[in-house]
Amino acid sequence: MEGIIGIEIDIETIDGKWKVSQNRPLADRQASPKASGRSILRNGGSGRTGASLQQITKDRAGTEEDMIIAIDGPAAAGKGTLARRIAETYGFHHLDTGLTYRATAKALLDAGLPLDDETIAEGMARKVDLAGLDRTILSRHEIGEAASKIAVMPAVRRALVEAQRRFAEKKPGAVLDGRDIGTVVCPDAPVKLYVTASAEVRAQRRYEEIVDAGGSADYDAIFEDVKRRDERDMGRTDSPLKPAEDAYLLDTSEMSIEAAFQKAKSIVDAALSRNA
Repeated sequence: MEGIIGIEIDIETIDGKWKVSQNRPLADRQASPKASGRSILRNGGSGRTGASLQQITKDRAGTEEDMIIAIDGPAAAGKGTLARRIAETYGFHHLDTGLTYRATAKALLDAGLPLDDETIAEGMARKVDLAGLDRTILSRHEIGEAASKIAVMPAVRRALVEAQRRFAEKKPGAVLDGRDIGTVVCPDAPVKLYVTASAEVRAQRRYEEIVDAGGSADYDAIFEDVKRRDERDMGRTDSPLKPAEDAYLLDTSEMSIEAAFQKAKSIVDAALSRNA
């Protein structure tokens, strides 16, 4: 579930490079946990053995226990790119949970309803159609601003977490990315990834994206903004940004897109093999 404030920067891939997109709702952010003493890749499987991945996935389609992959992390770390690629690779459903808050906010705006009434906002949150989330429309700045107001409401958060949990039950599996998927939304997910990168690297990615697009940017200002966002989300009382205790920590600071994906894939493959 995500406390959204403004527009999040998240990483996309263009021509084999980490690129930053402003099309993500801003939610939980946290500085890199490199200093925490945790290993960058913990409990990671080295790869899958035995039956083919396709057969494992096919066999799981009719089982009660379906694969849930929870991916959390701060803005601009690359979790969205990994989540979409993993979902595509395994044929699983994908949900960017931040969009659920934006969809709620957009519905309120479209109906001319107030953004400060928690009861009304909760009712709208319970009507959100997760199959109809349009990233392009929901990325608009005014929607992000509205989402920041309703995302702090406990009733709204509860309603959307319930919807996100129902989505996670989709067969044959689901990949959810956000900020507290592994700690709140799906704490029992078989695979939990915490994707991060240092604040310096995330700020540099954002800076390069703006410059490459022909704009002007101040690296120091971007860096300070990244740090402020991290501090705010780490210190949040309700569902603060933090890795789940049993999450695999994946630091993309010095990783290529492909290397990060292969690390994540090895973890998922190992989990699929264990549960086959």
